[in-house]
Amino acid sequence: MAKLTQDGDGFFAGGNIYWNTQGDLTLTGNVNITGGSMRNIVWLQGQLVVESETHTMKIGQNVDGLGNNGIYINENNYILPSVGFSLGTNDNNKITVNGNMLEIKSDYLQVS
Repeated sequence: MAKLTQDGDGFFAGGNIYWNTQGDLTLTGNVNITGGSMRNIVWLQGQLVVESETHTMKIGQNVDGLGNNGIYINENNYILPSVGFSLGTNDNNKITVNGNMLEIKSDYLQVS
């Protein structure tokens, strides 16, 4: 069953796809996206890419450009299961775990 009202509201697929004049879209069920974009979110070659004015975050395959899968924001902030993880603001202030090595770089470290 499908319905399209005079003002533009409507639905089809038994009501599982619904839209209204306020710009809302409702999808009920599973959504399989193989490509495309939505505002600052792009699905591209096995990656979910979220972009802002100052940062880009990639989730999925080959996120660092070196063939590693995981979550990658920049060289100081990533979670790559085959490499390790790193959290920090720059190369001099970060915590990194690679294999069995824990590295803490900081100008100031407080342990309590």
